[in-house]
Amino acid sequence: MKKAQQKAITIIAAIFLIMMLVLTLLSNTIQTALLPKVVTEAPVSKPLVHAIEGRGMIEPKKKRELMNESGWPIQKVHVKKDEVVKKGQTLVTFDSTAQAQQIEELELLLKKQDLNRIAIKEQYVEAQRSGDVEAVRKAKRALESDDLDRMGIERKIGQQKEDIKKKGVLTAPYDGRVTEVLAEDGASIAMGQPILTLVNPSEGFQFSFTAADHAASFLQLHEKVKVELATSKEQLEGTVDEITQSSQKSGNGGIMPGGEADTSASSEKKIVITLRDAKLKGGEEALVHIEKQAEQQGIVIRKELLKKDGNGSYVYVVGEKRSPLGNTYLAEKRAVKTGDESEEEIIILDGLYPNDKIIVESSDPLQDGNRVRLD
Repeated sequence: MKKAQQKAITIIAAIFLIMMLVLTLLSNTIQTALLPKVVTEAPVSKPLVHAIEGRGMIEPKKKRELMNESGWPIQKVHVKKDEVVKKGQTLVTFDSTAQAQQIEELELLLKKQDLNRIAIKEQYVEAQRSGDVEAVRKAKRALESDDLDRMGIERKIGQQKEDIKKKGVLTAPYDGRVTEVLAEDGASIAMGQPILTLVNPSEGFQFSFTAADHAASFLQLHEKVKVELATSKEQLEGTVDEITQSSQKSGNGGIMPGGEADTSASSEKKIVITLRDAKLKGGEEALVHIEKQAEQQGIVIRKELLKKDGNGSYVYVVGEKRSPLGNTYLAEKRAVKTGDESEEEIIILDGLYPNDKIIVESSDPLQDGNRVRLD
């Protein structure tokens, strides 16, 4: 009888223990299901790369608009767009008919002066023969006045001829290529207005873009870089010709790692790349992508995972506690020491390890020590 009672008690105790164990496991399961769910990612040990990207329109370094300096009508345009010309080649001939007519009128006036001078000389000779002193003086003054008139007319004729010689044709000031023609035969272009545009390909081409100060600091003057033509995808070699402060400012306009709005503006550098290639004409779109490896090395994470408070920078990682009834996971606030950074990534010099699990997303706000469940 006693044995039977003992056996029954043992069975009941075992059932009780099993039920308690089941209830405990069930309770843990329910509690775990109610915990904040987190998504994690591992830090990466790799070199930090600074990417410098930009695009711009290729323009000739030497470009000149040739103007109508006389205001005369255009008689003939001798060149077309994209035509290659030599220094001294005639580009445009102007209609100098009005100026030629003025020269003819002045030359007729000069002949009239010649006839008038003959008459004055005859008067002078007659005055001397008659001994009329007053008539002699009068004839002398007339001859001197005639000399002045003749000098004025001859000067005007010479100036008109010089104008026709200099302004009658427009010639190329250097070897180049015509990129734009703004006039046609018979057109009237106002004085000082452009007629055509001439570029000098031998001086090379250039394009410019802006980059953040930190990224631009990795470039050196006269450094060779690869440039891609957007349309043809052809790769050309360019040279960093200029790095100057840009007047433009760029604000991040986003959220700082600590959760505060970023209202700061970062300064930029203007970078000018020079290109020399016979196929270039100007007006092509150019792209550049330059990668520079940072000197510092360490664990690299995305900058958006980094948070800040009054004590410095930190990240949340997942800590694990093992037990016979199952493992529990905790959100741990881990202080880190940061190093060099690019636009999207930052080096962690201390505080993180390759096997850490960084919390990148949580279903609920977290604090240090909160229990969490993994996604």
